[in-house]
Amino acid sequence: MSFLVKIREKARTVGKRVVLPEGTDERVITAAAKIVELGVAKPIVLGHKEDMERVANDLGISLKGVEIIEIAKSDRVDAYATKFAELRAKKGMTYEKAREIMTKDPNFYGAMMVKMGDADAMVSGSDSPTADVLRAGLQVIGT
Repeated sequence: MSFLVKIREKARTVGKRVVLPEGTDERVITAAAKIVELGVAKPIVLGHKEDMERVANDLGISLKGVEIIEIAKSDRVDAYATKFAELRAKKGMTYEKAREIMTKDPNFYGAMMVKMGDADAMVSGSDSPTADVLRAGLQVIGT
């Protein structure tokens, strides 16, 4: 059994949740479907459901088994904003600013999902500059 096969088998047994913040990217939608197909994790994609379903249909792939969260409509925004404001209070972060960030920046929302235990990992960077991904990770999760 190859090393990659061993890793896939291990991933299937632990059942982790991975958040993919860049739901507007075709590659991310395709990756989420592939994650389900391989059974290596439970993908959570952030973005507009109708847009993602349209792209998936255009690509001929299924999003069955992919959790889709529209962050602006999420019932977790207030909890995430409260926690983010608490984490960054010494840097002048207010609840209002934190709420705006959580509803507009999927990298911050995804990082907060990991921080709050709603996801086990986040993979980003296909459509976001590296600095934006790192900023969200460092400010929310830390080193």
